[in-house]
Amino acid sequence: MAMNVGSAKWRPFLRRWQEAGLIDADTAAAIVTHETSQEAARGWSWQVVVALSLGAVLLAAGILLFVAAHWDTLSPAWRFS
Repeated sequence: MAMNVGSAKWRPFLRRWQEAGLIDADTAAAIVTHETSQEAARGWSWQVVVALSLGAVLLAAGILLFVAAHWDTLSPAWRFS
């Protein structure tokens, strides 16, 4: 019984278990459906990207504010760098 198996690491095991009679075709199809949906769900969502971007902007602003607050006490070499 042929299944649509891709390059995922778990799919060869699933095919072997089905050929050995350990699981039936319905169970194998349910596993494929579940794991495929899990693979699609992996990765960063847009909320994570926005949060990380905002965090980077706020960190850069904090560094600039710190430097601006201490600009008068910095030596000319530090100012140049």
